[in-house]
Amino acid sequence: MDAIFNQLTEQPILLAVFVVVTALLAYFLIKKLLKLALVLAIIGAAFLVYVYFTAENPKEKIRKIIDTSKEKLEQVKDNTGELKERLKEKID
Repeated sequence: MDAIFNQLTEQPILLAVFVVVTALLAYFLIKKLLKLALVLAIIGAAFLVYVYFTAENPKEKIRKIIDTSKEKLEQVKDNTGELKERLKEKID
């Protein structure tokens, strides 16, 4: 590590190249991070607009979905029981 540091301090051209490469890497890294932050901000804003315009309580919506799923599950269970009984009658 000391050898690299000594070489950079002794040769100004090498130091200049190192500084330019480091600056370019920092620039591109910051550019990528800003682009990512912008995309995340747009997605967040779109989500907030969606929530604002739907104006329904999300808990109620989830509860409705769960209730509907339970009803459908009960229907499937009932139909399965009926089908099982029909098959037993046909087998006998």
